[in-house]
Amino acid sequence: MPVDFLITGFSAFHQVDSNPTDILIQQLRALQERGTAHLAEARVIATDVLKVAVGAVSEWQSSHLPKLTAVNPTVLVHFGLDVGGKVFRLEEQAVNEATFRCPDQDGWCPHEEMIDKSDGSLRAELHTSLQLTDLQSE
Repeated sequence: MPVDFLITGFSAFHQVDSNPTDILIQQLRALQERGTAHLAEARVIATDVLKVAVGAVSEWQSSHLPKLTAVNPTVLVHFGLDVGGKVFRLEEQAVNEATFRCPDQDGWCPHEEMIDKSDGSLRAELHTSLQLTDLQSE
């Protein structure tokens, strides 16, 4: 059974004129267009560069997530940016909190706000079931 991948990164934002995740997504898209980004049991169904704005990300989610089905397993990969980082990091969890150091591209700068209000908890966490230690060693 093939595995579907949705891969996203962010565009330029607050003092980051050229976001490496944008470049990475553009290069992946070019490989797809040339037909050289194929894996036997995987298919990339989206490679998108998102505006660094909560509204734009919400619109993207509304348009893509309902199309996902239980028929094919789907892996969502989002490349973020650590301005001072020197390596890629694989994150094991997400917390239901929006706290931004600087405003998004639409000017919003939340502090300790819930992302998913239906969850009811600011500190709720999501954890991956992927074996990240194994992935990091490969």
